Amino acid sequence: MKKKVISLLLVAAMAVSMAACGNTSTDKGSDNGGTAASAGAEASTDGDFLIGYPTAASYNAVMNAMHLNRQTIAQAAGGDLVTEIFEFDDATTIDAVEKLITDGCKGIFVTPTSNDVLYNVTDMCDEAGVYFIISMRSITDEEVKSYVENSKYYLGCVYEDEYQAGYMLGKALADSGAKDYCLITTASDNTTGQTREQGLADAAEEFGLTCLDTYRNPADASEAVSAVESWIAKYGSDMQGIVRLGTQATGDQSAIAAKLEEYSDKDIKFVTIDTDENCISYIKDGTITATLGDLLIQDSIAAATVLTDAVTGKPISDDPVELALKYSVITDADELQAYFDYMAVEEPIYNKDEVKANLLGLDVAGLEDLCNNMTALSVKELHESR
Repeated sequence: MKKKVISLLLVAAMAVSMAACGNTSTDKGSDNGGTAASAGAEASTDGDFLIGYPTAASYNAVMNAMHLNRQTIAQAAGGDLVTEIFEFDDATTIDAVEKLITDGCKGIFVTPTSNDVLYNVTDMCDEAGVYFIISMRSITDEEVKSYVENSKYYLGCVYEDEYQAGYMLGKALADSGAKDYCLITTASDNTTGQTREQGLADAAEEFGLTCLDTYRNPADASEAVSAVESWIAKYGSDMQGIVRLGTQATGDQSAIAAKLEEYSDKDIKFVTIDTDENCISYIKDGTITATLGDLLIQDSIAAATVLTDAVTGKPISDDPVELALKYSVITDADELQAYFDYMAVEEPIYNKDEVKANLLGLDVAGLEDLCNNMTALSVKELHESR
């Protein structure tokens, strides 16, 4: 009954979504990669099979690298990759998956915006005989998990240990000497944010931290900056730190850091789960106290490998896999610089021959170890050894 109710609600929402998003298109990646998932990219139809994923309308360096690695893995196995733009809500997630199935994809990446959206994804993939893997998320609702795992087309999930992320940021704040902090985080129903917040709450209890205030789901960078300004005015020196557990606002982490530079005399510690290239200088001058190593490229590699193996008839496991990737704390600007020099670049980690030799056909433990041990320096060594 729950599944049917959700389906009816989402059908109505999808009708509104499709009417409002007439410019949504499916773009097929070219061999050269680049910003191939952005609107207007040249189509490629050389592959024997297609895999697809819902994506944002525009890319930063990390997202572009994720696309290149997914694409290269598919192409190494004789396939190709397509994308479909969605707006990071349940209705457009369903719409994008449906469109990718219609376009002939044999496997699909899914980054669910809620647990409940997976009922519909599962039904559509079962009916079409299309494999799907969850990327950058895990299923946190046991009822939903049981339903999804009954599908023979569900391959499992690749996700970052989000509890660990929240805990590590809390510990990093405590290590900096700050105790009382304000929190910028996701909407309250965001499952990733919920898990991060639990990790932070446990760290706060362990290390004696106190959350003074919370701002959820800023619409853009300016809204996040306004929240910081209001906290400085309200709490003064009582606010010793800011914890950013993630948002959908582009560039808000560096915008917050830029604002905090104006208040450098207050010595507010800032720890954030996400960074961009602009954040390198802010770590160097101490405006950003700590961040976490980005795992999204490793996630895309692991998920693409599992999906491609299944589509080509060589599944990595008979049962759904769960690959949990582990974060590391970054406090050194050189380490973050290396990430943007060697990983978040317009070149895949592995070329097609290396994909065949190192990725396709790996067992679960081998794939998890490969991705967890991948660093900017190891990628540098790989590329220099060619």
